[in-house]
Amino acid sequence: MGALARSEDDIHNVVARLVEKIGDDNGHALQTYLPWRRNNRGKTFGDWIRIVTANAIRDYVREKVGPRQSPDGTPSPKRLLNEFASSTLIDEQGGRPPFTAAETARQLLEFAHANLPLDQLSALRLWLQGATPDEIGHQLGITSIEAGRLVRAGVAVIRRRFAPADGSENVDDESDCGA
Repeated sequence: MGALARSEDDIHNVVARLVEKIGDDNGHALQTYLPWRRNNRGKTFGDWIRIVTANAIRDYVREKVGPRQSPDGTPSPKRLLNEFASSTLIDEQGGRPPFTAAETARQLLEFAHANLPLDQLSALRLWLQGATPDEIGHQLGITSIEAGRLVRAGVAVIRRRFAPADGSENVDDESDCGA
């Protein structure tokens, strides 16, 4: 759950959704276990429920903080802003998570200014304003491919700087188990 794992409310929400999912429609999701088990010899109910749980967490995180990437393959601005706002970095700097996306973007750019080279900072600023790689490339006098690389590199550096200290990551896709 990444940074959301520190929130009792988010943990409770995932558990509640999981209980709803397994208990809905006369246990329809639970009924998928036996066919899954036949197709996955040597696996146990524990394996199945871990996959179901991981999928529920992944879906919740995507809904809460946005998808990992935009349809064009660039990282998601919404997700980056949400990750930054919920990181411990803001607490360490003595600030509170801002209430608006614009304020979060401003605070993120201040942080990026101290941590990124100028070309990545310029690309990140345009990207947070909603510019596409083509538009970023035009503004910076580079190709859209180079613009996309600058955005991805800048996002990667920024994420590494405010990643949780325990090294936890958001849940990635797990094997589909039908639930």
